[in-house]
Amino acid sequence: MKSPHDHYYWQLGNKNGQWVVRESDWKLYSRARENIRPSGIKEMSKEDKKFFLVNLIKDPGERKNWAKDNPNKVEALALLAKKYQSDLENSNQ
Repeated sequence: MKSPHDHYYWQLGNKNGQWVVRESDWKLYSRARENIRPSGIKEMSKEDKKFFLVNLIKDPGERKNWAKDNPNKVEALALLAKKYQSDLENSNQ
């Protein structure tokens, strides 16, 4: 699923709210909520709610949390999100 952007960042509320960052085939949700859970998928665990990593090529329905199997990708995307948050904070000053 090719994106026209190198990265995409979305945030709900302040920096402590929910955010999503996408890079290439990967999308990371922070503070994921039950409303992103596809129907038919079991209730989200605490780990799922903290970080929910999606591989959009292998799992376009976003049914599996790939975070446990890809900790380096979680870390890289979380750092990218922090950069976006910092840029947003600095732009408001």
